[in-house]
Amino acid sequence: MVNAVSGLALSRFGNAKLKEQWLLDVVAGCKFCSLAGTEQQAGSDTAGSKTCARDLQDSSWSIHGEKAFITNPGTDISLFTMVMAIDSATDAAKKSFSLFHVPIGTTGYEIGSSYRKMGWRS
Repeated sequence: MVNAVSGLALSRFGNAKLKEQWLLDVVAGCKFCSLAGTEQQAGSDTAGSKTCARDLQDSSWSIHGEKAFITNPGTDISLFTMVMAIDSATDAAKKSFSLFHVPIGTTGYEIGSSYRKMGWRS
């Protein structure tokens, strides 16, 4: 399910170059993608999210924060993660969020130790 949701987000909102470069292996079932929305201190309550993204004004963004309980990021066939981050100004009355396509291996993107989850042993 996570693979489908992440791929669908890129399919619907990504540009043609991203789709061509990253979706073919996912659709073919050869690679996984993941979605990073949950944070340790906030769980699934997005109001408590702290991960933020800042526009660097050169067609790139800088993302700062930590995510937890992400499905599929550390497998041998993981390809990219869609990372949810706050993209509004720090003093904005309401937070706004975007999903950012982050390829596995991107500088600064670290995958921690796997959790010992019951579902992985079923």
